[in-house]
Amino acid sequence: MTIEEPIIESTFANSQESSISPNRFTKGRIAVAAAAGILLAIGGGILAYALFSGGGAQPESVLPRDTTVFAKIDLNPKIGQRVNLVRLVAKFPKALKNFNQDDPIGSVFNEVTQNSSYDWAQLKPWIGNRFALGGIQTSNGMQMVVVVSITNESEMRYFMAKQFPNLKFFVASNYAVIGDSQETINLVKSAPSHLSDNATFNSDISALGGDQLGLAWGEVKNLDSLLGGSLDSYLSNNGVGGNLGSLRNTTGRVVLGFHATSDSLVATFLTRGFSASSIDWPTGEISATDLQNLPATTLAAISLEGAGKALSQFVADNAYAANVMSDMFGVQGRDIEALLDGPIELIVMKNNSSEGTPLVVLRLTPKKDSNSSNVVERALAYSKSSNSFYYPFIQDGSFLYLGADKESIRSVIRDIKSTGSKLGDSDLFKKTVTESGVLVGYANLEQLLASFSISGNYKPLAALGLIVSVDKKEPGSSHSTITVTLK
Repeated sequence: MTIEEPIIESTFANSQESSISPNRFTKGRIAVAAAAGILLAIGGGILAYALFSGGGAQPESVLPRDTTVFAKIDLNPKIGQRVNLVRLVAKFPKALKNFNQDDPIGSVFNEVTQNSSYDWAQLKPWIGNRFALGGIQTSNGMQMVVVVSITNESEMRYFMAKQFPNLKFFVASNYAVIGDSQETINLVKSAPSHLSDNATFNSDISALGGDQLGLAWGEVKNLDSLLGGSLDSYLSNNGVGGNLGSLRNTTGRVVLGFHATSDSLVATFLTRGFSASSIDWPTGEISATDLQNLPATTLAAISLEGAGKALSQFVADNAYAANVMSDMFGVQGRDIEALLDGPIELIVMKNNSSEGTPLVVLRLTPKKDSNSSNVVERALAYSKSSNSFYYPFIQDGSFLYLGADKESIRSVIRDIKSTGSKLGDSDLFKKTVTESGVLVGYANLEQLLASFSISGNYKPLAALGLIVSVDKKEPGSSHSTITVTLK
């Protein structure tokens, strides 16, 4: 049985073995040609190894075709992702105690399990570099199984017998499939076809684009059985209401993927095939240029376009939200669409007069019609007359600003109108926010965290970008990306 070695360790090992001392060659032309040939051969061998070692069976090839929830981490991707992964890991050695560059997986494992009884030395002889969870619908509800790639079956069996004698498992295609009951294991083992043969699953994963270091996929209607009543209770206890049980009647899937570039980590979130009636998608679109025109002193900004109808419906259906809008803004649910149908922007800027307390304002662009003008006038009047209302409004042209106090709002307005440098002048912004969507966000992480006096080892972090777009050609589908750019 051929077992693939942990790829990151092999990558470092190969790079060490490929270093060639110039003292091994003479200065003659023949020697130079021979040296070039050797270097090309070694380089070609490393490239071929990298290209082929990213292949092999994937965890989805051992799970049933009708698996409804799936997640995996792949630390053995193809060459592009592996190179980017090594580069990213190299930026964080000081974030982990006793970081070992030759064993990054073990370093991370030891860090997150330092207070547990698990020992990496017991896992390293057999554990591979692909890990997955699968949710299987059975007569007893959803059952979860763990899928782990293995490099030595004998070592794995010894570890399981010693540490987890009550767990059940079987081995297929160099993977151990582990569950808590023999019935579940028998069901998985007897599956005539696999998740890797599922056309819907393959289409959804393909929509992520490119190779992924990790991904999660699931049918929405099964989230209720996966999470149970815990989220229902949380929503209810916080006055939001909602019922996950309604997801049972919702068609569609959610997909999440993570991949690396040379200087960033990107998370992609998709919704696919949602029932048209199950969600009110925002309309309109914001381009990156809408944030580019903000001052360079902006620490963070997020803009949402065309959500007035959805927010109006949410307020109408939620008594708690309706009371908040009435008490704080003096407007009713029916007024929300007129007030919030234009861009809704949250802007955080440096406070030159007080370190550690950034200026935060909400900027609205109400519709230009008589109804919205009436709503704005009532909101301004309520803000001015209400003794209980702490956050004031200021109207400036077509914008309506809401902030902690009027002086803070005026300071932000002055900065926005200044002729100084803009966010769009920054290369960091340009490579973090590159697309358009119904929601676009940006944060200069280094300056933002420092402004709030947040301590911690965040020095490699440079910026955060968020983009949410809606697929108008395929109702019920959306595409979101979160980009963390590193220095």
